[in-house]
Formats: sequence, structure tokens, C-alpha cells
Amino acid sequence: MKVLICFLLQTCYNVYKSQNHRMWNIRGILWKGCAAMPPDNLKIALAGCYTDAHLAGIYRLELAPETGECRAVPLELPLENPSYMVFSKKKGRVYLVSETKTFQGQAGGAVACCRWNGSGLHLSSIQPTLGIDPCHLILDDKEACVLAANYGTGTCAVFPLDEQGELQPCSQLIRHRGRGKNPLRQEGPHVHCVRQHPAGGRIALCDLGLDKISLYAGQGGVVSDAPLQEVLLPEESGPRHLIWRSDGQYAYVANELANTVVVLQEENHRLQPVQVVSTLPPDFQGESTCAAIKFSPDERFLYVSNRGHDSICCFQLEGLGRLRLVEIVPSWGRTPRDLALDDSGCYLLAANQESDRISIFSRDLATGKLTFTGCQAELRRPVCICFINC
Repeated sequence: MKVLICFLLQTCYNVYKSQNHRMWNIRGILWKGCAAMPPDNLKIALAGCYTDAHLAGIYRLELAPETGECRAVPLELPLENPSYMVFSKKKGRVYLVSETKTFQGQAGGAVACCRWNGSGLHLSSIQPTLGIDPCHLILDDKEACVLAANYGTGTCAVFPLDEQGELQPCSQLIRHRGRGKNPLRQEGPHVHCVRQHPAGGRIALCDLGLDKISLYAGQGGVVSDAPLQEVLLPEESGPRHLIWRSDGQYAYVANELANTVVVLQEENHRLQPVQVVSTLPPDFQGESTCAAIKFSPDERFLYVSNRGHDSICCFQLEGLGRLRLVEIVPSWGRTPRDLALDDSGCYLLAANQESDRISIFSRDLATGKLTFTGCQAELRRPVCICFINC
């Protein structure tokens, strides 16, 4: 059976290479063929989904590290469009955005806090974000507050936490103004991501609509009204997500519209662009947009998802934080919105939004290269993945 599986996978990959077909167009290959889940030693993650008229917005993912098999268990949670989340192991809570245009009869979305009991979630507090379509959030380094990015209105909302970790009403709203060059996607500000510097003290906001990264002073739940620095990127870059290297010397930005990653180097507490690399093959002529950007646990490799080309791009970090392309592999699904790696770095999960599946890849720790395991967890419109117990 294993020989047959390997043969089928290799055949599909050869067709992909020779005919420039996307692998998700080759139907019926191992999408429902995974064996029963082993009962113990599971890695647990949560997957958030766009809900619409569907019942489940949150699933518990159970990944068997010995085999790479994964199953999705729907959880009951009365929350619409939980499209991004973070986990506090210290407080045993999960913080989520509800990406909506209205909440409790008012314009805007919400941010929610849920208690995690080891197998399910209980909604314990929820607050309006005072902005439309919140799409990203973080806990600050002291776990004193949650910061949420409102894409639709170009704002970032700050929420203090009480001693138990419950959300308090918004205490501050950081507002961007202006527009970019693209009339369809940059008609106004669109804050898509908020990140804190690893050393604390600074908050970075990615604004897809304005082609800039704004850095603010921020500590203890208070953010400066004016930015300390604004890093301007080329027109129609569309910065979506930013991640810092743990030493704080480099930041990496996935540009949604340009399908590039820009490397930012820090000198004297200021960021400067030092490299721009494409996430797509040079001969690709179709439409595509970048989405997720994630480090391997050892920070030797960087992974970026391409929606449209429907692929995962792997870079290796070299000297001075520069990136070298390792490979671009199919995501085994349409519209890979998010990526997540387990703590061992042995597995990468790709949330393929438009094909209702999360694809499981094994990962070579030495080379960073990915291999599709043949297993996929089925769930409706997955858009984010967050590991809980690792």
C-alpha cells in the first residue's frame, strides 16, 4: 500500500510539472484515504473558519506525529468568522477576532476570549473592535493587553486584560489615513497585521492600503499616538503580514499584492529594506496574492503561501538575514490562507480555504523541503491554524 501511495503521489507531481496544472485539480487522490487516528501522543491545534451559513467556525485538529495523519473535530462556539487567533498557555485562553462588518447592531467586528479546557472552548468575554473586519491580533509580551487590526477601517484597537485574562473595553484606537495607488485594493488604509518587537517597546502595523509599515512606541497596553518611524514600500506592494526574527535584528514582510517578501534590517532602532524576493516562479503569468508567512522553529527557513498559484514558497535564511529560494511546492488545495508548523518542525499544515481542506506536509529539518503526506483534514473554509499543546 505504501508503495502504491508513493507511486500515485509521484505521478501527480510529474503531471503538475509537465502540464503546469495545479495539484488540487487532480481529484480523488488520497484526500479521504488516511487511516484511523492513533489514540495518544497527539499534537492539538485549532482551526478557524469563515462561517457564513455553516455551523462550525472552530475545529480541533488532532495531528499524529508518528504518521502525519490529522482529523478535524468541530467545536461549538457562538462566534462568527473566527479568522485569526492566538493562545495564552499562561492563562489557558484563546483570543480570536470575529471578522465581521457588524457586531451587536453596530458597524464593526469583535475580539473574543475563550477558556480552553483541553478539548474545547468556552466563550468568556467579547468586546467590539470599533472597526470593520478585524483580521489579526496579538498578545503583548506582558500579556497585559490584546491588540487587534481592523482591516476595513484601517485602525488598530487596544484591549486591556484583567488578572484572569478577560477582555476589557477598547482603551485606545490607532487610526491610519490616506490611500494607495491601486484603486480596488488601496482606496483607503487597511491595517492587516500588528506585531510587537521581540524586545518589547515597539509595535509594528502593516498597512496594505498605504504600502507602509508604521512603528509605534508601545508598552503595558499604551501605544504612542504618532509613529516613531514609517517604512515606505514600493507602490502596490500591499504589505499583509510581518514577522520578526527572535533577535529583533530583521523583520520579514509578505506583500500580498506584489507577491514578494521584503527583508527589513534594524540599525539604531530603525528599519531599512535590504532585500526583496519574489514568491512566484519567474514564468508564472496568472493572478496570485501572498498570504501567510511563518518561520521554522529554528528560524533557518521561512515559508510563504501563494493564493492563486496555490503553492508554498520556502526560503533559507543566509548571512545578514538574506533569503535564498529553496523550492516552491503545490499546496494541495485552493487558496492557502494560513500556514502553521508544529513545535518539532517536522510538520507544516496549510489551510486551503477554497477547497475546504487542511493539507499536511512532512518537513526535512536539514533542507527545509516539504513533502505532502497524502493526508488532509476536511473542514469548511479554513483560514487560520493555531497550535495549542506544543
